[in-house]
Amino acid sequence: SLLLDLIKGMKYLHHREFPHGRLKSRNCVVDGRFVLKITDYGFNELLETQKSPFEEPPPEELFWTAPEFL
Repeated sequence: SLLLDLIKGMKYLHHREFPHGRLKSRNCVVDGRFVLKITDYGFNELLETQKSPFEEPPPEELFWTAPEFL
């Protein structure tokens, strides 16, 4: 089931101490074999950290932060 795929994927990331931080429905896609895949690991943020530290965070991130980042 899709829910089990999601649980397995998040468990895999957690055991490797890799925080996802952006888990939401639009970051979960289903492939042609009906297997759920987790996307958007925030690699853009890793690239963005190389820019000026004085830039404002995107508005959509002002109201929600993943618990693993607190």
